[in-house]
Amino acid sequence: MNARDKQWLAELAREQPTPFWVLMPRVSQTHYFELADALQNIAQKVRICYSVKTNPHEKILHSLNKMESGFECVSARELAAVKSFSGQKIFNSCASSDEEIKEALAQNALIILDSLSHAEQVSRLSPMKPLSVGLRVRMDNHRFGFSPNEIRKTIEHLATVGLQVVVLHGHPGTSGTLNSYKNFISRFSQVVREYPFLLGVDIGGGLPGRTSLIERKEKIEQYAVLIREHLGEFLRTRVLYVEPGRFLCEDAMILVARVCHVKNVEGQSFALLDAGINVLPRITMNPYRFFALTETGARKTSIRLAGPLMFGSDELGQIHAALSTGDLIAVENAGAYCTEVSWNLSREAPKIVVVE
Repeated sequence: MNARDKQWLAELAREQPTPFWVLMPRVSQTHYFELADALQNIAQKVRICYSVKTNPHEKILHSLNKMESGFECVSARELAAVKSFSGQKIFNSCASSDEEIKEALAQNALIILDSLSHAEQVSRLSPMKPLSVGLRVRMDNHRFGFSPNEIRKTIEHLATVGLQVVVLHGHPGTSGTLNSYKNFISRFSQVVREYPFLLGVDIGGGLPGRTSLIERKEKIEQYAVLIREHLGEFLRTRVLYVEPGRFLCEDAMILVARVCHVKNVEGQSFALLDAGINVLPRITMNPYRFFALTETGARKTSIRLAGPLMFGSDELGQIHAALSTGDLIAVENAGAYCTEVSWNLSREAPKIVVVE
């Protein structure tokens, strides 16, 4: 974080009570362009469908809609948030209600099937037959989707209930390395090539955020090269669906927090903030980065950052700074999942300040 960014964030903190989020929708637009450029010409058509659950703030959604993005949804709330948008919708839930399925059908969403009972539900509710659907492929040892050796039999069965499988869907996992992504795309491409009647391939999300790419000395173009190498020939006459989340929004939000107290515990310095794991949960798997916006302490030292909860686990990280009571801390890479999985434990959720 450069000096100019620190300055305008500190100025915002003079107007806003801490902690607060700073949302920058244009960052998501920039990353959308980067991904679209990397994926161009890989398939007959590429449809980027933002994973709404990653950050469903209306400004993020509207900014991506302007880019002609599609949207991947998993709930009625998410479908409602994108209802007015005309782009491609993908409904990708493993446990959906009848009302959610009806809404997905009303929005002409491509429904990804996760189980036979899920398929029976969709078939029962769909007024149109045959209905084009997708099928989730289980590439690893987890509970989602169908194993590769179940696919052919499942496709044949679904045809008897009016469901036509036109897309196979696979997911590489969360924020894996380039090598793990290569392993996924290699195995998944072998599966989809067995079904030449498919109209498209959905490779899910799993793309790392900008900071992780930089730290690993990787580029998004390298992921695109792997897709081209393993699926390019198959996709020449088909649609490629991609469901990015954190790549588009992880660094589109910053948290600004304040130091409430500084203390020394058996030789270790702690800065106690007004925000902790209640708003920066570890489950997000975000590479949080901490910066001092103001430093009024006597000298720089290594100091551990802890939150306001009376939990031993409420620690965020470490920083080298001259901190004192009242100083400000900025936390980068808080845009993915934080607002959705943070807790309202003892404190209200921080305000979101949008910077256009």
